[in-house]
Amino acid sequence: MNYTGERPTLEHGSDGSLLRYHSILPFVKDKRVIDWACGCGIGTRYLKPYCDSIVGYDHDKEAIEEAQRLSPDIEFYTDLSKLEEQPNLYVMNEFIEHISPLALEQLLSTIKTDLVGTTPNGDLFKYDSRIEPKRGYHILHYTQDTLKNLLLKYYTYVEVYGAIWDPKLSEFTSYNFCCSF
Repeated sequence: MNYTGERPTLEHGSDGSLLRYHSILPFVKDKRVIDWACGCGIGTRYLKPYCDSIVGYDHDKEAIEEAQRLSPDIEFYTDLSKLEEQPNLYVMNEFIEHISPLALEQLLSTIKTDLVGTTPNGDLFKYDSRIEPKRGYHILHYTQDTLKNLLLKYYTYVEVYGAIWDPKLSEFTSYNFCCSF
């Protein structure tokens, strides 16, 4: 799979991605999980021993082909209409900053299960519209309050908290969020 600089591969920087998956382990125990925007499935494979079941989803066919090659014991999809058993937990690690707020709200309105995930700390990493479009990856960085208020439109219980402490910055570099009805 081609390395884009954003999506981890086995050969290029999966440590940070796995740290983010590690930070949500308490939420996946005994759940039927869908790893949304799973890429080549590194995180999906990492979570598998802790879940009741897990599947990976990504719109990128090349990523799913690589995921299937690397983890033939896990189901991966580009089309969720083929999914036989509905999950009771969505995992969205380092995903929501990649879609427009409108697209995210449309997606959240369709999810009828609990949700956990991670996203960059928008209070620390301010989104700069002059830089990000040139990089081509992130559309928006959420502040803690903005993210919590958005998620509260769709969930009764929402927690957004700092995750992955950077001692050099003396800050959390990302947020974890967990949501339930």
